[in-house]
Amino acid sequence: MANKKSSGTDEISPRVLKLSLPYTVESLTYIYNMCILHTTFPTVLKEAKVIPLPKTKDVSDVNNYRPISLLSALSKPLERHIHKHLYQYLDSHNLLFSFQSGFRPKHSCPTALTRIIDTWLINVNNSKITGAVFLDLSKAFDMVDHNVLLLKLQHYLCNPNAVSLFQSYLDGRKQKVLVNGRYSTEALVKSGVPQGSVLGPLLFCIFINDLPLHLSDSSVSCDLFADDATLHTPDKDISVINARLQTSLHEVSDWCESNSMVLNPSKTECMVITTRQKHQLSPLKLDLHINGNPVQQVTQHKLLGVVVDDQLKWEAQIESVCKQI
Repeated sequence: MANKKSSGTDEISPRVLKLSLPYTVESLTYIYNMCILHTTFPTVLKEAKVIPLPKTKDVSDVNNYRPISLLSALSKPLERHIHKHLYQYLDSHNLLFSFQSGFRPKHSCPTALTRIIDTWLINVNNSKITGAVFLDLSKAFDMVDHNVLLLKLQHYLCNPNAVSLFQSYLDGRKQKVLVNGRYSTEALVKSGVPQGSVLGPLLFCIFINDLPLHLSDSSVSCDLFADDATLHTPDKDISVINARLQTSLHEVSDWCESNSMVLNPSKTECMVITTRQKHQLSPLKLDLHINGNPVQQVTQHKLLGVVVDDQLKWEAQIESVCKQI
């Protein structure tokens, strides 16, 4: 990214560009270089077309639609270039949380699941009980506060021009909805990372990157896959586990409040993982609350697409796969 702005008189400011096809590779390269040099993301590339698609066959319920955001194809090469260098910088300086598995090369749902399940199996083999909390952040990608994100980028990036480019990338975004061939009134997008963008997922990972740092108890582990967060801790005493997890939930709630996020207690669940014999010996109950709201304890939970139960057996997952087949 450029460290200074050019004083040349033959350069065109990206703010006044009118992008339309066809464009040659050379002209697009020139435009993208000007965007970086002037730390300006063109306004025309920040306009999204939103198409509502029904999640199921019931099209009468407005809550049953998923908004799909379509951005200009011309924004993708510029975003990929910025993404490549931003990720290389974060990775080379070990700035990303080591157990963040979302949207990272050589990381995936299987690698995240393998680590979590292996950790729980080791606890079982060591005659320990594991308490786990599966956090649910309401509309996390849409709730990202741009000002908070830019403050975090200032801490991660040494170049103020780079931060200025990301501010231009986030500010002034607009969207309009297309339904039955007609467009809605254009509206300003005031929060959230751009849906359907190349940079959006990485920016969200930066936004949530400091959440584990707010957990004071080192015996409580936090695994992330983008906005899917799992807290877990082992011990032989269920009351110790309960106390650790409750403290961590308070700290997560404090982080959410200071970062304009919402922790949803009705969708957050907890589970006690151990052997069948220990479950039968005595009831292993967790008494956890989020802002006074109880957290439901379950015997199985769908974690990153895989059904995991409190005995680490796989009958429920096999049944789920068989139904899909």
